[in-house]
Amino acid sequence: IPLAGRERRETLAGMYLRRGFLDAAADEWIAVCREAVDVRALVGLAQVAWAKELPEDAMVFAEEAVALEPEHPEARVLLASLQARKALAA
Repeated sequence: IPLAGRERRETLAGMYLRRGFLDAAADEWIAVCREAVDVRALVGLAQVAWAKELPEDAMVFAEEAVALEPEHPEARVLLASLQARKALAA
């Protein structure tokens, strides 16, 4: 299936994340951000950071995603979830 480069990277990153290949997923989303930072890549990087037990990094990526696109539903839910987890841990 022919996909544009950006969409191909998103698809691969999502598959890698679901299968536990966190470094490969991060590599794909980082490549996207090198071209142009977008909300989906930042959300993906936040998910990778969380999975790698890096909650502070996950929070930074989620905050940046919401700052970039405040009404993005997935970014808002992710940020709220991370904030709730942080509050519970405190």
